[in-house]
Amino acid sequence: MLLQLGQWYAQNARPLPFRTNVHWYRTLVSEVMLQQTRVQAMLPAYEKFLHRFPDVSALAQAPESEVMERWAGLGYYNRARNLQKTAQAILTHHRGNFPESMDEALALPGIGPYTASAVLSIAYERPHHVLDGNVHRVLGRLFLDDFRSQNGEQAQNASVSTSEQQQKPSALTRKQQPTAPASTKKQQENNGSSESTADPTRAFTDGMAAALMESSPLAPSEHNQALMELGATICVSGLPGCLDCPVRAHCQAFNSGGPELAARIPARQSARKQDLLLQTYWIRTGDTLLLLSSSDRPLFRKDWFFPCRILSAEGHPIYEDSETSLCDTPTLRGHFAHSIMNYRIKVEIYQCTSQIVRGGSRGTAARGSGSDRAHSKADRLEAPIAELNRHCPSSIVKKAISKGALDF
Repeated sequence: MLLQLGQWYAQNARPLPFRTNVHWYRTLVSEVMLQQTRVQAMLPAYEKFLHRFPDVSALAQAPESEVMERWAGLGYYNRARNLQKTAQAILTHHRGNFPESMDEALALPGIGPYTASAVLSIAYERPHHVLDGNVHRVLGRLFLDDFRSQNGEQAQNASVSTSEQQQKPSALTRKQQPTAPASTKKQQENNGSSESTADPTRAFTDGMAAALMESSPLAPSEHNQALMELGATICVSGLPGCLDCPVRAHCQAFNSGGPELAARIPARQSARKQDLLLQTYWIRTGDTLLLLSSSDRPLFRKDWFFPCRILSAEGHPIYEDSETSLCDTPTLRGHFAHSIMNYRIKVEIYQCTSQIVRGGSRGTAARGSGSDRAHSKADRLEAPIAELNRHCPSSIVKKAISKGALDF
């Protein structure tokens, strides 16, 4: 089966820029960018990012504000911060090279099991399996019977016959009982990566991925990329393109119920979106606007952003910067809808002019978090209006300007 998959990948792999002239730095940047971002959306940013930061030294030594500016449009800006911290750690502790051991890789800021395995296998040909959403879906369908017996109702919501349920586990499953790797737990405890293994069904597919890598006739880089490519292009979420699949003869989901059954594996859990009201205060002093950075703010955490209030759809306060009180008579300049992560947001733009920006800032998380710390001076910035996009890369800024919500 894996030989067939490898032959298919050799003939059909997309010509993506990070697959040519393979180097650990290019692989690292691409894998971090691809977390939470689709390939077509990340490619323009990837090329521009590498043009400005062509190697680990350039990234490590750049001002953080410039790194954030080059990340604009990708969202999830903590990825960019952690990527730069990783570059700095590599220069300081690893002589400018990505470490070749899993334990050392996992000690890097923001690097979790998936990213570490991807870089080590693709750049160094180390036999570490990867498990992203694509591989999880492919393996759940290929080994549906074992997947179902291990996970029960959590695995899928498709109806199956009793005879199907009584099939024996495969030899591969008997060989290696799937367990969550210790490195996953270590990663979650130590370095704050955005990688998540909260889905309990992933324990099975993680063990299956490890067993496949152990017995694979393919090179580690080819093995992992072929599985990911299959999930990204053919074995997609929803109805898969089974007729073009190189391993459909081995696929238990396809053989049991065709594409219709495969489409329900694994069961998709649609994230419920929360409605929020975000009131932003664009406080102008001369040719500058006031920006704040707060680790307590639930949205745009640690990013430079405008003083704001966040309220629930019912009007209950969630978070408020005290600087909003600088606007004695704020003018509502406009409003628009915005979506980020699992939130549907109504954004309101308030504008006012302040002759003096007073005192210290206090950001208060209003839901009993106990967080009521005064910001340091480093957490506030008088940003020149002409440099607003550089300091505040959120697409909310571009949307507000494009809708004519401001008069400067």
